[in-house]
Amino acid sequence: MAGNALFTVGHELGHAVVSEFNLPVLGREEDAVDAFGTLALLHVGTDFTHGVLADAARGLMLSGEPTPGRAWSLPSTASMALIGSAPTRSSA
Repeated sequence: MAGNALFTVGHELGHAVVSEFNLPVLGREEDAVDAFGTLALLHVGTDFTHGVLADAARGLMLSGEPTPGRAWSLPSTASMALIGSAPTRSSA
């Protein structure tokens, strides 16, 4: 539960950064701020934050079908980021 809240805070912080700094976003803003939240948690780099990302990716992949006409974005972003950040870490 706390992990989902932490990821949501990172996501919403991404919206604030985009808005306050008038950053251009290529593609969907939701995808960009999901990536921001993922990278922020990876930057912290603890086992807890990596677990938060793994749980977020797992939950989104298990939640059902993607929006029609749109491929998954966050699960693959979070998964690839986790794999790239800790190639020897096993994903339980």
